[in-house]
Amino acid sequence: MIPSTYTFSLCFKPASTSIFANIPSMPRMLLGLAALLMASAVPTNLAEQVPAFEVPNFDYQTLSTGNTPNDVLDALKKDGIISFTNVPSYAQVRRSYLDSAAACAVSAQEVNAEFLLFKTLTDGTNRYTISTPSGQDADATATTTDAACPGYKTIYDEFSSLLELVVLNVATTLDATTFTTTDGYGKTVSSRKLMTDAVRLDHFHAYETPSLHERRLMSADS
Repeated sequence: MIPSTYTFSLCFKPASTSIFANIPSMPRMLLGLAALLMASAVPTNLAEQVPAFEVPNFDYQTLSTGNTPNDVLDALKKDGIISFTNVPSYAQVRRSYLDSAAACAVSAQEVNAEFLLFKTLTDGTNRYTISTPSGQDADATATTTDAACPGYKTIYDEFSSLLELVVLNVATTLDATTFTTTDGYGKTVSSRKLMTDAVRLDHFHAYETPSLHERRLMSADS
């Protein structure tokens, strides 16, 4: 049995989008999606300080074949993160979602939409965040983004549904192994039930770098 505090991540290539799943000692778990549009690269000196790490990769099309389910479980036990390739239509759906979310962040910022979260980072970079409940907490009738971002919700729902399907298939794969966990009452639950009952909060972050003029003003103020 994997400890109730065990944490794992599922990543899809291209790697700009990740799903993070935390398995706590309760019947529901929290999954978070972070789709990042990076405005600038990580500084070379900082990147060089990070140890090299190769994420174990699996072909999504062959998850249930041979010993793959056990290999997936072993990889999650060892490193807590795995990646997938060959997820049907993922690249196209992801691209459409990122384009739509980026456009929505711009439109929402222009009209000061309440659903758009904003923060200025220490280097002057502006970060805009669209936060959306998914999984059990998803609201099919929500119209929060419609005024500022017509059509965005339809594209987001398609992307979110694809992620839900992948997570469900991974759960089914884990159910073919010896993996077990318990809910908050000590009752054994399957991976499929655990993830079906999950709550997820999806975050889209868009980053806007400060202009040269703004950087000079910040430097002068400091």
